[in-house]
Amino acid sequence: MKPQKIEHIVDKSIPYLLLLLTILVVTEIFFHDIALQYYSLIEIFDGIIISVFIIDLIFKYRRARTIGDFVKAYWLEILAVIPFYLIFRLYEEIGLLFGKLGAKELQQAAHVGIELEKETKLVKAVEEVKFITRAERFGRFIRPILRLPRFLMATKFYERPKKK
Repeated sequence: MKPQKIEHIVDKSIPYLLLLLTILVVTEIFFHDIALQYYSLIEIFDGIIISVFIIDLIFKYRRARTIGDFVKAYWLEILAVIPFYLIFRLYEEIGLLFGKLGAKELQQAAHVGIELEKETKLVKAVEEVKFITRAERFGRFIRPILRLPRFLMATKFYERPKKK
């Protein structure tokens, strides 16, 4: 398939993906119990949406004259497709790799991990009785908000497909 045809398909699909993203965000905010049942499916759709936005960004990069022009024009889109939680996890892993933590700190971290596992079991037990902790409420609130930049980015910079 020619790149122009792929670009045209991507441009045509963005409004539908924005609608899907809106549905995902609304579902996660207002219908959290339903969202938990379809967590895997929501993650798959989110991954597809991000992938299409990245492909769109690649086409825009190819049309830009310089990297500076590209970053200046599409900085919000670039930020929207970056999964920030992965950056923080990467930073943590690099710190562990380069030995910034000694054996004592690693042992303490292992103990913390064991305690977190116990807490996770407790949270699951609490969920079974439908009691919602503050942390869970915060998680329900923050997760959809993390997807909002993608939605805002796409609506602001959406380019209408050119007829060919």
